[in-house]
Amino acid sequence: MFNKNARIGRVYFGRTAKEYDQRRDDDQWRGEEKAFRELISELKQQETLGDTIRILDMPCGTGRWLPFLEDFGGVYYGVDISKDMISEAQQKASKISFETKFVESGWKDFSEYVPARFDLVICTRFLGHWNKHSVRKIIDTLAAKVGNSFILQVRVNNSILQRNCEKASILLSGPRTVRRKLKKSGRLTRSHDRNAIMKMLAEANLKVSKTIVVTKDRFSWFEYWLCQRQQKF
Repeated sequence: MFNKNARIGRVYFGRTAKEYDQRRDDDQWRGEEKAFRELISELKQQETLGDTIRILDMPCGTGRWLPFLEDFGGVYYGVDISKDMISEAQQKASKISFETKFVESGWKDFSEYVPARFDLVICTRFLGHWNKHSVRKIIDTLAAKVGNSFILQVRVNNSILQRNCEKASILLSGPRTVRRKLKKSGRLTRSHDRNAIMKMLAEANLKVSKTIVVTKDRFSWFEYWLCQRQQKF
C-alpha cells in the first residue's frame, strides 16, 4: 500500500513523526484546533450526525483530531502514507473509547481499503502540497466518500492580484527551498484560488456551510471549511 515514490511521505518518518505535535504547538496550531472544535460543535447543533458515526481522516497524521471526536461512537478510519505517523496516532487511539482502524496508503490508493461512505470526512494540512490538477482529483476522491459532512482545511487567495503578488514574492525573495518545492509540485504559490476550490466542491455536490479563518497574511488566508452534501445518497 505504501507508495515509495510519493514525495510528501518521505519527510514524515522517524524523529519527524515523534516530534511533529510538539514542534507545531504554536498560535496557528492552537487556532486550528479551536476552529476544528467549533465545526464539530456546529455539526452537533445541526444534529446532522448521530451519536454513532463512521469517520474518515485522510491524511490522519499523528491522530491530532482523535481527542476532539471522542464524544462520538462508531468507527474512525485514519489513512496516512507514513507508518510512523500512524504509530503516533495509534497511541492516541488507545486512550479513546470508539473503534479505530488505520490504513497505510497514499490518497490515490486508499479507497480500496476503506468503506464506500462516511458520515464525516476530514482532510487538513494536505491540499497545500499539491497543484490545482491534483487538488481536483483529491477532492473528487474524498467527495465520493462523503455521505454527510466534510471538514476541509485550505489556504486560499481571494483575487488574481493577491495570487500574482504571492508568486512575485516567492520568486523574488522566497527561500530557495520553498521555490524549489513549489516548482517541483507544479505551482508557484502556497495557496489556491478560492473560487476554483469552491467550484470543485460544488461540482462534487458539496456546499460550504461554514468558514473559519485561522490566520491571514498579505497573500492568502488559512481557513477551515465545513462542507455538506447537497444530495443524499
